[in-house]
This record gives sequence, C-alpha cells and structure tokens, in this order.
Amino acid sequence: MSSSWFSVPVPNAQARARLFCMPYAGSGASCYHAWSRALAADGIEARSVQLPGRESRLREPALTAIGPLVSALADQIAPLADRPFGFFGHSMGALVAFEVARELRRRHIAGPGFLCASGAGAPQVPRDEAPLHRLPDQEFVRQVSEKYQGIPPQVLQHQELLELVLPALRADLTVIENYQFVESEPLPCPLLVFSGEGDEHVTPAKLAPWEALTSGRFECRMFPGDHFFLNDNRDALIDAVRVEFQRMERPAAC
Repeated sequence: MSSSWFSVPVPNAQARARLFCMPYAGSGASCYHAWSRALAADGIEARSVQLPGRESRLREPALTAIGPLVSALADQIAPLADRPFGFFGHSMGALVAFEVARELRRRHIAGPGFLCASGAGAPQVPRDEAPLHRLPDQEFVRQVSEKYQGIPPQVLQHQELLELVLPALRADLTVIENYQFVESEPLPCPLLVFSGEGDEHVTPAKLAPWEALTSGRFECRMFPGDHFFLNDNRDALIDAVRVEFQRMERPAAC
C-alpha cells in the first residue's frame, strides 16, 4: 500500500510485523531510514511517517494542530493494522504516537503491540518553557537552536535551506505548544520511555508520569547524550524494538 504519509526504504508486503516511526519536530521521514534497513533482516517493515510540509511533501502546508494530524495518521495506519505493529516516536513524535494509539482505540481498531516514547516528557505534565512558535523568524531560530539544538548547523549556515525548513518547524512547535492533554483510560500496551541523561528539558520528573498512561508493562531507560541521544544510540534503540517484537510473538503463559 503506497501513501505519501510513509517513506519505506525497504518495503516488504510479506513482513511479519511493522514499526511506525514518528519524527521529531521539524524533521522528515529520512531521520528513520537507517531503521528501515536495520530491521528488514528481521522481517519487520519500518514505515517512517512523512508529515506534510517537508522533504517529499515540501509543497504541502504543514499541520498546526494535533487533532487533524492524529486523525489523518490514524486513517493511514488503520488499513495496515492487519499484522502486529509497534510505534516509536521521538520528542514531538512520541506525543503523536501516543495520541494516534488513543485514536485507534476510539475507533475500535487494533492498537500497537507496544509504544516507545523517546525524548519526551509525559503528555499530562504541563509545559514549563515559554512558547516559541509566535516569535519572529530570527528570534525563533536563535531560541530553537540554543534551547534544543533543533536546527542542523549546515542549515543555519544557508539562508535558503533555513527558509525551507522553518515553516514545518514552526508548525510543529505550534502543535506541541498548543497541545492540551485529555484524560482517558490508560493504553493497554507496554510503554517504553527512553531519554538522554544530559537532556535538560526532559527531566526524570517529566518521565515518571508516563507510567500512569499504560495498564501494561512500563520501562524507563536512560542513554548517554542530550535531547538527540537517539542519533548516537541508534543501534541500542533498534535492539530494544527488536526485543519488543520478540515479546509480542511469545505465547502467553498458562
């Protein structure tokens, strides 16, 4: 099934399972392409989510609210829920993965067998940072770069590249900063939370409340690095995903 919402470097119609990878703010599906290649040998098809307004969808307007984004993604994932699948999301992607899992449940569609929330505080924890999405371009770029190292140096050095990525990044910050958590029943799937030991914005106090959002198994693991620890710990994170798929396939104990 082809869709502009997914980038699948190693497609496999016979895959035994699927992993849906949700990107962080301002990024596109390419940030997970290496995951697709790494998991292909395990019979797992990794589908990187491609949001409007970036990479292959650059000409489309980026979405600025969580509701339409989650609804559109659930529409795309629902037909692919015909085999076991899991979610992995980093930063904004963790929030999106969580809300899509809840949306699938509202629609009475099979949800993910596990959810990996990486580099993100629990959704019910109020944000304590000043909002950035309304700032003028120059100040917006400065603060995003200083606080989150969220714009690659090669982009900062080229004004034309910067102008291409800014709309999507600003739209994503609008999604995050306007997000309102709504109480609901905990998700039934295992919930794994990953974070960087040096991430100043995602503290242990913001990670612990994730546990209340699942009635299943909960794990929290810390890795060396800052907010973008996933870049230096990719192999370890992929191994963690492999373990979750293996657990899904084990027969239940009598």
